[in-house]
Amino acid sequence: MIYSFGHLSLHQYLLGPMNNFVYLLCDSLSHTAWIIDVAWDVPFLLSELTKNNLNPLGVLLTHGHPDHTNGIPEFVDQFPDLPIYISSEELPLFMPKISQLVFFQHEVPLMIGQEPITIIPTPGHSPGSVCITSNDILITGDTLFVEGHGRTDLPGSSAAQLANSLSHISHLSDNLSVFAGHHYGRRKTDTLGVLKEKNKSLRNIIYPK
Repeated sequence: MIYSFGHLSLHQYLLGPMNNFVYLLCDSLSHTAWIIDVAWDVPFLLSELTKNNLNPLGVLLTHGHPDHTNGIPEFVDQFPDLPIYISSEELPLFMPKISQLVFFQHEVPLMIGQEPITIIPTPGHSPGSVCITSNDILITGDTLFVEGHGRTDLPGSSAAQLANSLSHISHLSDNLSVFAGHHYGRRKTDTLGVLKEKNKSLRNIIYPK
């Protein structure tokens, strides 16, 4: 599925046995793309880059869990000079063991074409979980799903931190289109405004009992 946001587009791919979403964040003017969460089917992702005439800028990781990163070794074999970005707060056991690893610098925005990319720390599902936003796009990894939120029973997880992260997300613009790290439920995306009303996890944060 391809979603258009002016000259930006987001290519959404459902891959692997855990219903992961992998994304290409693309700029039609520069023919460049960031790959977000490289997993499960690297040959397919490479073919999509070629088919769409896109030059990869690098990889942005929402977090380091293997179902979001298991394609990294194969990807860097093809692109040994491209950066792989992740939060420095991620647990060492979740860090890909590669020389191209770069930590996000939140005060220095990345770019897609002429548009800035903002990295929002959202710990809870893992210590280094982040959300990624540009234009009207919000990529939430395993922090927030269209229906529900990420698990907090894994190494490094924290229910309290996740609640704080969801509270932060709840103050973002209703116009953002939310793209999660998994396809859990019926819808593949929706606006944050809709999620504030229909996602029980967000509703419990906004309207505590």
